Amino acid sequence: MENPKTNRYEAAKNLIEATDGKLISMYSTASEGPGVLVIFDVPDPSEAPAISGTVVAAGHPQCKPHQAFDTGRNCQTSPNRRKVFAAWQMKMLGAVPPQNVE
Repeated sequence: MENPKTNRYEAAKNLIEATDGKLISMYSTASEGPGVLVIFDVPDPSEAPAISGTVVAAGHPQCKPHQAFDTGRNCQTSPNRRKVFAAWQMKMLGAVPPQNVE
């Protein structure tokens, strides 16, 4: 944003709403230089990289997108989550695999 008087909240909201998304909240941050944390929801997760790419193209290279899941959505995402977690435990922690993994 070249104009310091630009309303950054409205700019973010307009960008997100252009993808049929919703701006949930926006916070100022001090870590890793001054910046913002923007929390938004989009109906199609593939729209998030388009939003991030637009932000980077506008001259903000510190854009770091992260996808968050609520508990219900996460459970639907990976029906094999127990097997995946058990494999990770064995490799990373040297743990014994659980006996009753579905």
